[in-house]
Amino acid sequence: MTFYIRCDMEGVTGVISFDQAVKGNKEYESARHMLMSDILSVIDGLNESGSHQIVIYDMHGSDGKNLDIDKMPDNVKVYEGKPPYTDTFHQGIDSTFDGLILVGFHSMAGTPNGLLAHSYELETEKILVNNIPVGEIGIEVGIAGEFNVPLVLITGDSLGIEEARELVPQTECVVVKDSISSTSGHCREQIETAREIREKALSIGKKLPSSKPLIFSPPIDLKITLQSSEMCDKMKKMYPEYFVNKHTLEINGKSLLSAWMKYDNMKRSLR
Repeated sequence: MTFYIRCDMEGVTGVISFDQAVKGNKEYESARHMLMSDILSVIDGLNESGSHQIVIYDMHGSDGKNLDIDKMPDNVKVYEGKPPYTDTFHQGIDSTFDGLILVGFHSMAGTPNGLLAHSYELETEKILVNNIPVGEIGIEVGIAGEFNVPLVLITGDSLGIEEARELVPQTECVVVKDSISSTSGHCREQIETAREIREKALSIGKKLPSSKPLIFSPPIDLKITLQSSEMCDKMKKMYPEYFVNKHTLEINGKSLLSAWMKYDNMKRSLR
């Protein structure tokens, strides 16, 4: 089988502050170590179950360069540097994959007591897809769903997992820490999370769960509300035609992919 993995850092084992997830900070390397533990546990479980092809897209941070590729087995292909969506390249996802796996994910912006809750940039206040509130989990699962790829496993904090289960009840999940507040959580030991992640991945590699692809009914109405910020000001200056009020822009598309690709490329143009 073939598996597509998207990885983030705020939802991995042991990470409870944004400082840990920022490259250059003194705690970053320990957070990166935890990210690799969660990722390699997935890979080890899948490889123990049989012969599979695995693609990983590192989506964390501004540069997407957080993985130690020297530790990856030969059957793993890694996208680093956050290559953008194009008309022919959709950040590595396509209809050839049997399942989507999300590693290190977290709850959406505005989640009460959500540990490190946010939706991509910290300046993002709310994302609505056809008036349904979503965060990073909903966007990633929805885009994969348009390629008929279901979410088969997600690892993250308790409220992020709860968010995923509301969207895809049948998916397999591993809670690596319990959310207590936006900056605190009850963290499980690395040895425990590594074992459970590997066991879940082993099971999935043998038999996929009965989860179905998540597909938002087209046409897509994508609304993004930004906080008062430099990002919001720049976006309004460059793309005023998309703003429906002071802080909210609206993008319509035939698919979630097309709408989100437009927004993602708009954000990149601000850099």
